[in-house]
Amino acid sequence: MQLINPAILYGLGLAAVPVVLHLLLRARPKPFLFPALHLLEVRRRHNVRRLRLRHLWLLLLRIALIALIVLAVARLKLPAANFWPRWPGELLSLLILFGLPLVAYLLLLRAWRGRGWPQHQYTTRRTILRGVIGLLVAVLLALWGGLLYGPRVAGEMTNPSQVAARNAPVAAVFLFDTSLSMDYRTQSKTRLEVAQQIAREHLARLPLGSQVAVIDTQIESAIVERDGDNDRPEAASGWVLFLTSPSAVLRRIDELQTHPVRRSLNACVESALSLLAPEAQRLSRASQESLVREIYVFTDVARSGWSLDEDNSARLREAVAGSDWLGGVYVVDVGAIQPVNTGIESVDLSHNTVPTGGAVSVTAAVNAVGVTGKETRTVDLFLVNETGKKVPRGSVEVTLETENTTTATFLADELSGSFVQGEVRLRSSDPLDVDDAAYFTVGIAPAPEILLVAPTASETDYLREALSPPQEQQRGRARFRCSFLSANRLADTSLDRYRAVILLNVAEPSRATWKQLEEFVRGGGGLGVVLGSSIHWQPGGVDPAAYNSDAARRLVPAELDVSWKYVPVEYLDLRNATHPALKLFADLGSSGDIGNRGISRYWKLKPAADSRVIARFTGEAASPAMVERILERGRVLLLATALDLRWQWNDLARSGWYVVLVDQLVGYLSGRTSERFTHRASTGMAIQLFPPRPVLEYSVVSPGGDQHPGRSRTGRVLSITADGRLGHYQVRSLQEGDGYRAGFSLNLDADERTLDRLAAEELDGLFGEKRYSLSRDLEQLERNVGNVRIGREVFPLLLFLLLLVFCVEHLVANRFYDVDQSETAEETAS
Repeated sequence: MQLINPAILYGLGLAAVPVVLHLLLRARPKPFLFPALHLLEVRRRHNVRRLRLRHLWLLLLRIALIALIVLAVARLKLPAANFWPRWPGELLSLLILFGLPLVAYLLLLRAWRGRGWPQHQYTTRRTILRGVIGLLVAVLLALWGGLLYGPRVAGEMTNPSQVAARNAPVAAVFLFDTSLSMDYRTQSKTRLEVAQQIAREHLARLPLGSQVAVIDTQIESAIVERDGDNDRPEAASGWVLFLTSPSAVLRRIDELQTHPVRRSLNACVESALSLLAPEAQRLSRASQESLVREIYVFTDVARSGWSLDEDNSARLREAVAGSDWLGGVYVVDVGAIQPVNTGIESVDLSHNTVPTGGAVSVTAAVNAVGVTGKETRTVDLFLVNETGKKVPRGSVEVTLETENTTTATFLADELSGSFVQGEVRLRSSDPLDVDDAAYFTVGIAPAPEILLVAPTASETDYLREALSPPQEQQRGRARFRCSFLSANRLADTSLDRYRAVILLNVAEPSRATWKQLEEFVRGGGGLGVVLGSSIHWQPGGVDPAAYNSDAARRLVPAELDVSWKYVPVEYLDLRNATHPALKLFADLGSSGDIGNRGISRYWKLKPAADSRVIARFTGEAASPAMVERILERGRVLLLATALDLRWQWNDLARSGWYVVLVDQLVGYLSGRTSERFTHRASTGMAIQLFPPRPVLEYSVVSPGGDQHPGRSRTGRVLSITADGRLGHYQVRSLQEGDGYRAGFSLNLDADERTLDRLAAEELDGLFGEKRYSLSRDLEQLERNVGNVRIGREVFPLLLFLLLLVFCVEHLVANRFYDVDQSETAEETAS
């Protein structure tokens, strides 16, 4: 038990004042001349006895009144525990303790009323009974508190893990949420700046000898021993850096910055528990038992900062519950209660790579949170020129409503160079400006060569028109350059200059053809096999025996069974496509009308063990529609139906989305779909670039201008780990005479801009109910810390009891004096 103002306890001596006043001002019996003197003497003795008992209780109430005033001013504190009686044992016993004496009192009064005693005798006995009952209740209450409730309270008060002296040294971990949502600004301060200010002021109030570790959700932690002006270096332990002075802790706090790549706060709290555990031996003092261990979490309580799945929540909750040595967990909430934000949720490109002079469609998704009514915002498109200057290329006005998403679409054309970088930016600012811009990079490369192999050139018309329209070829913007080759000449043709080969209704590829195609695929090429006409119903059609031969099985991802005609027709199911070749449909949330085009005939396929079905038909059998096999550096994609209208197998070519479908499939086979230069910052992120020629040494220039050298073992794939900063990156070859240049962009992860706050129930699920305290400012934090270290202040309870006793004393005094006066008047009259 601790007292904030112990000197006030001397005021308990004032409790003797009512005693003195009682002795000095007590009523003296008055002599009366009355004939029936004997009767008056008997009645007088009864009245005196009764009044003494009544005045004694009034005296006790006045003493309690003064004692409660003294204790309230002294600011009594008790350990931070639940002192309410437990249900059902303790609470039931307490109710019985008050109930049984009350029942006995009522029964005795009922029995006495039937005995015909005089009124003064009955009143005297009733007063004595009340005194006895009150004394009995007081004794029973003392026994109840001592035998049943006392041991638990004493345990709470003497447990060193829950209560510490006010000036005992502390081992504390300051955990800062450095996610980008902490950049939210109100009153000219970000949430991180507010957290830093509270941490600095609280650090100054820690007792001497305290040890503080500063960690965040991005990088390593640091420990400092606060021991006056005595600075002595400590050894580092694991990833923890031991600092040597309070100024070093302040410097560490001041250096904190937000970062898009972070760990969850669950993992950070678990790390803090491991850091403070007595068996960890990370603290720099030998007398670790005397330290009070505490964790401070400075966060905006945004949902995105925590891992809320049941497994991670349960693991953190169990870790906190199992840390009996932990003094307290203090969550400092610096977030905005009702955040308002407008930002760019995502940016999507129609193509990741375009030819020189080509164009790309840029679509930005913009949404708002917390806005009232409708608001208009202007979205601008900028492209970065060769000198690094941002050049405006258009603007679009969008109308926003809270929780709704709208899009702004731009066309960036006449692109040239090796790559083009740009950004989409909101013209007006808001409290969270980190999501007001989105960055993108478009690769510029010659259109890949695609070889279309078919029995006749007319069978490639539909595919050629979709992949390389004549008007786009004339303007030099065609995404692919298509060449036709007769099937019987394929075995004698070199495939070195082609990125992909498409077999369209080829009837009987020879063994040499299969071998040549296998070498082409293993070397990094893409092979597409489109099955159309069948030999069973069309002369010169596909022969399944040729596709099921031993040479073909080494390459083709499925065995051909037979082609069937289906009535009613079936459809291509692209609703849940996640494969890179079809991911565009999943991103758009629709397959357009391509999924509504009937397919009346297709081949039944039996996929190989090492192949993968990436799409199916909608029939009851859910037969494979597309099957893929990966062979070393290349890939093979098999389509079970035709891609033209020649044999009337389907109506896919009549769909407006036919061009999109074949563009994505051929882009995947040629490597265009896998080349992505716009990414979202996330943990474990590695950007892969595929240079057209080997690049062994390169340099990565980050958005801040820093250069980071890198090496590649083969030079064919550059795997780059970005530092997580948002914006544009550039990659340059360091080999003499090699002008290879590339780039990529990093954008904010969508979860990072989610400002939804955790509810109290969710925090209870993370830490456990009553295992943490929540503060909104420094004063509340100091109160919560004091409640745990010193004890919970009972000032409100004492004030309530003081008011209750005062009212009872006033009521009893008025009633007693009224009774005295009425009885005196009655005796005088008689």
